[in-house]
Amino acid sequence: MRQPRWLLRIWLVIGVWSLSAGFAPWAEAQSLGVGTTAPDASAALEIVSSDKGALLPRLTAAQRTAIPAPAAGLLVYQTTAPIGFYYNAGTAAVPAWQQIGTTAAADNLGNHVATQNLNLGANRLVGNGGTTGLQISATGVVGLGAITNPGGGF
Repeated sequence: MRQPRWLLRIWLVIGVWSLSAGFAPWAEAQSLGVGTTAPDASAALEIVSSDKGALLPRLTAAQRTAIPAPAAGLLVYQTTAPIGFYYNAGTAAVPAWQQIGTTAAADNLGNHVATQNLNLGANRLVGNGGTTGLQISATGVVGLGAITNPGGGF
């Protein structure tokens, strides 16, 4: 028995409405929760646990640098020296991997190696937060200790 067209149209409207009502929440941006049914709305992923951690990808340095077009902010754990967490501070086209923290003893400057000249301008390197320290004039004269003439001449 064939159904009337108006009945088919009603079934079609009900079907479209139920599909849109049922799947509309999935079309919106959502937060994913692991160990929680109410993840924070500002997080794409929230993991809640009182006895477990999150395990990120573990790669050697060679594997890390071989990642094709790594997204900015991509985070991995490097298992070869220097061991630690690394993130891409650059772009996918031009990666700039940076280590987060360090396991070796370091100074409060991050134990950096200068790759260019340090230009202090009219400033000084001081060790006490004041005026005692190192000053190099524009002519190359070096002054050590208390600087009596903060204007630059010694």
